[in-house]
Amino acid sequence: MTYEIDLSTKNATKLRGDLKQWVAAGRRVGGRRRGRSGSGRGRGAIDREQSAAIREWARRNGHNVSTRGRIPADVIDAYHAAT
Repeated sequence: MTYEIDLSTKNATKLRGDLKQWVAAGRRVGGRRRGRSGSGRGRGAIDREQSAAIREWARRNGHNVSTRGRIPADVIDAYHAAT
């Protein structure tokens, strides 16, 4: 379940300060599961060679990607659209 609250910048800052002690004392128990987003088509696993090719293409085409870790979905989609 998700809740939203509309606060002014001043009140949002105050609320974050008030909650800080409780957040610090808490412990993470897991995240919420999210449904698939995007166009609805599934993406297969990307192997190392394909990952390297996508990163190289992304850098040549002005995308900012790290040398390791997950490649953003929008970069992968742009790569597939261009190739």
